[in-house]
Amino acid sequence: MEERMLVIVATAVISLYLVLFVHEFFHGWAAIRQGLKIEAFVFGLPLVKRLTFKTQIRGVPFIFSPFIIGLGVKIEDEALWEAGFRKPAVVLLYGPAGSLIFGTMIAMLVSGPSLGIEQSRELLLGSVEAVKLVLVGQVSPEYAVGPAGFIQLTTWGMKADFGMGLALMIMLLNFAVAVVSLLPLPGLDGGKLMFIFAYALTGKQPIVRKIAYKGQLVIGSILIIGVLLLTIKDFANMF
Repeated sequence: MEERMLVIVATAVISLYLVLFVHEFFHGWAAIRQGLKIEAFVFGLPLVKRLTFKTQIRGVPFIFSPFIIGLGVKIEDEALWEAGFRKPAVVLLYGPAGSLIFGTMIAMLVSGPSLGIEQSRELLLGSVEAVKLVLVGQVSPEYAVGPAGFIQLTTWGMKADFGMGLALMIMLLNFAVAVVSLLPLPGLDGGKLMFIFAYALTGKQPIVRKIAYKGQLVIGSILIIGVLLLTIKDFANMF
């Protein structure tokens, strides 16, 4: 039983990172197609340089950190800002689009094309509604969970039916990632798109970039602290 639980938890963790990787892969693929330079694919938070491992795969740098919270693709910042609006828009929207495509493909594989598309539509609308409820404060903080809590919840479903539980988790994560990433907040795809549009619209005024960088620092710090606090809460509830 313990071995089965380890397999379930490991599968849930790997699936979480697979969902994030697909999202970031589509960003990176779009950047290459648009002629923008990829500086690195980053696995984890590179907080301590001495603890990071760097390598190259087909000329693309990969950075691995033991602080395994998050995953991303780093595109050359100056090129992204100075490329006008169309190219950055394509790059930023490909990530959410990739998440939606991946989630829909899983639904179609599990339930068939027709029912899978309908399930995808319902899950997408459900994700939008859930985010809206969180933003307007109609969800109590006690019901909030971090990555560890989400994995714990999904393992319960996978214990009952491994295949269906895994498929449902991947679908939910994909649609949630797509919706959240499009929020107009600094550091998220929607926020970057908003600031790059403002930058192009104002004739590339430097103040727009300064506001974007400061906002990204603030929002990014809040998100990291929030995830850490929720993770501590999740582990406290487990034991």
